[in-house]
Amino acid sequence: MQIERRFFEADKVELRLAGEDDEPKKIVGYFARYNELSPTYGKFRERIAPGFFDEALGRDDIRALFNHDESRLLGRNKSGTLRLRSDDAGLFGEIDPIPETPTGSEVRENVRLGNLSGASFAFSLAPDGDKWAKAADGVWERTLIRAGQVYDVSVVTNPFYPTTNMGLRQEVRSQLQTAFDEWAAAHPSEVVELLDRRELDECRLRLAGL
Repeated sequence: MQIERRFFEADKVELRLAGEDDEPKKIVGYFARYNELSPTYGKFRERIAPGFFDEALGRDDIRALFNHDESRLLGRNKSGTLRLRSDDAGLFGEIDPIPETPTGSEVRENVRLGNLSGASFAFSLAPDGDKWAKAADGVWERTLIRAGQVYDVSVVTNPFYPTTNMGLRQEVRSQLQTAFDEWAAAHPSEVVELLDRRELDECRLRLAGL
């Protein structure tokens, strides 16, 4: 299964410190938002449907990490130090308590200063866990419907979904191209129905070569 990562800008997820007294003890906020269209990457864009995470939350062993680095652990849902829930807005999480480790101290201080406020998550899809449709402007739109597995949620240095960071943008574009090719190969009749005549021969040739 292909592992994909998605990144959300700070104003979409609003990660922040919370707690009592003068020393906040936890990080709270959204790690993903539902029904937010991503930027367009070439010929593709996507959104996350409400409920995408629901099955995974009660099943998967999910970590909270810094920058998707497994050596920089902040919490884990199985231990109760990461609490995640899906609501109408998206995937909400609490990292509580923030560990008294070099990573925990670094992340807590940088969130306090506003240097870190973006989020990301890593996932794979369930079979038929996405759907594609062609929008009026000719761009293919992918809707993520059901996760196969959620591996981690991360506080990230580059909080982009991603519009300005070239490396992240190319990563997402490549993942979307691969996902579209896999879907198109499995659903050739649906693809043909969504194409206009100018694209039909090109699509048939490409599908024949997959």
